[in-house]
Amino acid sequence: MGVVALGSGAAWVTTSTSGADWALRTGLKASGATGGFEGLSGTLKDGLTLQQLRVQHPSADVEVDALRVELDWSALWTGRVHVPVLSADRVSLNLKPSDTPSEPLTTLRLPVQVQADRVQIGVLQIAQEGTALPVSCADIDLQATLGESEHQLRITQLRALAPEAQASLRGQARIGVDKPFTTDIGVDIDGRQGDRAFTLRTDANGTLEALPFTLKGEGEGVALDATGSLALLDGFPLRGLRLALEGLDPAAWVPGAPKAKLDVSADLTVGTEGGKGPLLLRGPFSLTNGIPGPIDENALPLTRLAGQLTVPVETLASVQIGALQIALPGKGRITGALSWKRGEPLGDAIGQVQGTLTASDIDASRLHGAALPTRLSGPITFEADAQRQQVKANLKEVGRAVPMSIALTAVIEDQLVKISQADVQAGEAKVRATGELALQGDRAFKANVRLDRFDPSFFLPGSALPPALVSATVDAAGALSPEIAGTAALRFDEGSRWNNAPLGGRVDAAFAGERLSRLDAAVTVGSNRLNAQGAFGRRGDRLTFDLDAPQLNLLWPSLRGTLSAQGGVADTLTSPALD
Repeated sequence: MGVVALGSGAAWVTTSTSGADWALRTGLKASGATGGFEGLSGTLKDGLTLQQLRVQHPSADVEVDALRVELDWSALWTGRVHVPVLSADRVSLNLKPSDTPSEPLTTLRLPVQVQADRVQIGVLQIAQEGTALPVSCADIDLQATLGESEHQLRITQLRALAPEAQASLRGQARIGVDKPFTTDIGVDIDGRQGDRAFTLRTDANGTLEALPFTLKGEGEGVALDATGSLALLDGFPLRGLRLALEGLDPAAWVPGAPKAKLDVSADLTVGTEGGKGPLLLRGPFSLTNGIPGPIDENALPLTRLAGQLTVPVETLASVQIGALQIALPGKGRITGALSWKRGEPLGDAIGQVQGTLTASDIDASRLHGAALPTRLSGPITFEADAQRQQVKANLKEVGRAVPMSIALTAVIEDQLVKISQADVQAGEAKVRATGELALQGDRAFKANVRLDRFDPSFFLPGSALPPALVSATVDAAGALSPEIAGTAALRFDEGSRWNNAPLGGRVDAAFAGERLSRLDAAVTVGSNRLNAQGAFGRRGDRLTFDLDAPQLNLLWPSLRGTLSAQGGVADTLTSPALD
């Protein structure tokens, strides 16, 4: 009777939907996981279909839509699990890392051999602690054999999808079941970013303890050649990397990026300092730009960047870039060091950043076409953490007829940008500015600018501005949100000149968005004068003016004659009324 009952129970489990339901619920409970399923149909003998499966486990949560499983029961007589079909429309996997140290991996042996003839997944989405990874997988088609001496995986198709790119992968992998896990991997990748195609090939042959690899690729004039070594069983996996990337144009891959022709190289190794201390990833790296140019021509004003990288791989708690050398177009150079340390608590995304740089012979006109030719040299320092960020610069020219200097001190703290010093001097001409800008709320701002014997034509070469010596004060205050609004005041000092004529007067204004809510101006250039009062920008506003210019040539050298006008302009920019 017992044998009959056992046989009847086995038949019920394998040949009925209710038996499959019981087996699945029992299996979930025995695994230590919780969850459930919906829309069960079929049997264990002929194949199961689930509309949805949900599994919650301490290490991961899994959701599967439209799961189909078929088993070849006859293979069990030979000690194998044979799965002719395993498919799902969607698999969502949420990984939950544990702080508990894992046991060292010593074997990949399974109690039985497993053969999956065809595994198909429509979409695979992976998240970590609820945050989705930026890459998902689709149209997965693979075969797997988990054998007695090695495991084999053959990828017929796998599409990787990212916001700005996609790639199709195919390849195979073999791995031994016992330590050190002999490994042989080969993968081909055909990808596109927008309408730009690229290809990659990677090969790895060795063991999980020491796995040399190669990576080669090309696309849009770019050539990639990298070799390295991995240690996948011992902390940080990378043990060495030699990288050569040639011909990269950022503009060809990222919309709006500057055009360039970048060659990148690195020769990094992992080891200790003198055989003692923590493991360090370190070595030289460089970036060379074959077509440097100014920013206003959508180019990158950089000729070469090189340095020495050092990272403690066991903690990844810091990054140091020493022997930093930056070559700019012309003779401009920047040298120094950069460093980053992980902040406390661990959720601090900024950490502690420091930079100590020295600039020499920086030509601003090679950085931007509208800038003045310079030969600026001096120190630049910056430091930042989650609470406070500060930058200081003190650059000067030496050996020029009219030497220029720039001094800057700016701090971001408590959601407030504070510029305590922004000074520019060229000969006797000086510009001194201070200001504040709130980064939250209505984004209130205030600024003070002081001009002393300032000549705009000196700072804007090629602009055809007439010569000037302007001494004045500008004060502004207001807010940027929900729209820009505030007040501004301009006062010319006695002794100011424009085009060799006395310049004087004042301007007071209030504004909000596109509306000039108040203007009171009285400006003179030689015998020319302009008075204006009123408002403009809203229906019903009226701005009156009185212009008397008997010497137009004093305003601009190419002008001739006289001009006199009185009147007003009313209403808005879209429908102005002039009288």
